[in-house]
Amino acid sequence: MEKPKHHIFVCASFRAAGESKGICNKKGSVDFLPYIENEIPPTAR
Repeated sequence: MEKPKHHIFVCASFRAAGESKGICNKKGSVDFLPYIENEIPPTAR
């Protein structure tokens, strides 16, 4: 397996009960994940 050239980290903390935790989740970072997944070509994953 090749070593990736780039890493993308998205803060999306939440509690087991589903309660959002921290500023990242409250600002909608979880909604950003599908966008990133659609923009990254499958060969780069």
